[in-house]
Amino acid sequence: MSCLRYVAQGFIVAVLLAGLAAPALAQSERKEEAGDAARAAEEERAVEAERSAEAEQAAEAERPTETDIDFGDDSGRYANDGECDDIRFEGDRGRTASDSSAYITRDATDCRNLFLAGRISLDAESYVAAAGVDFGDDSGDYANDGDCDDTRFEGDRGRGALDDDSHIMRDATDCRNLFLAGRISLDAEAYAAAAGVDFGDDSGDYANDGDCDDTRFEGDRGSGALDDDSHIMGDATDCRNLFLAGKIWLR
Repeated sequence: MSCLRYVAQGFIVAVLLAGLAAPALAQSERKEEAGDAARAAEEERAVEAERSAEAEQAAEAERPTETDIDFGDDSGRYANDGECDDIRFEGDRGRTASDSSAYITRDATDCRNLFLAGRISLDAESYVAAAGVDFGDDSGDYANDGDCDDTRFEGDRGRGALDDDSHIMRDATDCRNLFLAGRISLDAEAYAAAAGVDFGDDSGDYANDGDCDDTRFEGDRGSGALDDDSHIMGDATDCRNLFLAGKIWLR
């Protein structure tokens, strides 16, 4: 009986110890799970921070520097007044800075000084919109190589830029970057000649209203464009501008 009593007592003690150990074990497991979750969250934050840093570095690498930008000259009417009248730039250009495209690349000193001071930067979207240029896409064979292969543009397109018309509207990123830097511009005569287009003259009743009334063209001719043939070759400026912007083309 004494032996059985000792066995029973030992069993009871073991049960009690197990009962005491179970909560401690459960608490330890919970702490371990919480630690794992915290480490996973910390790793995720580290990965996200690394991605953000890489994205910022990539964006910084794409931002034009002073040497990338052709500021032009000081031939503008309000040059050297401390304000940047070149609408390619955004930021603190000055309280009375001009909003006209007439001063693009014509207020060099003012714009360079404000750019170097970090008060202005190139404003890609608004400038492209103001210029009315459709750059197309990057479907060309040599897209993103730094050269503009779109022959609609003239200027410093790059030493390896193509001279044929196979990449018109197919090298958007390269051409947009060079355009924003002021290194290239739309080449009206060369592109029109290459395309074999005779735009005529501005003898039409509604010339220079922004709409192309010449029905030889299709595309986005403008909301008020005429639909009859009365202005064929009589709306040259409007049609040339829309043609060069890639918004219309010959039928």
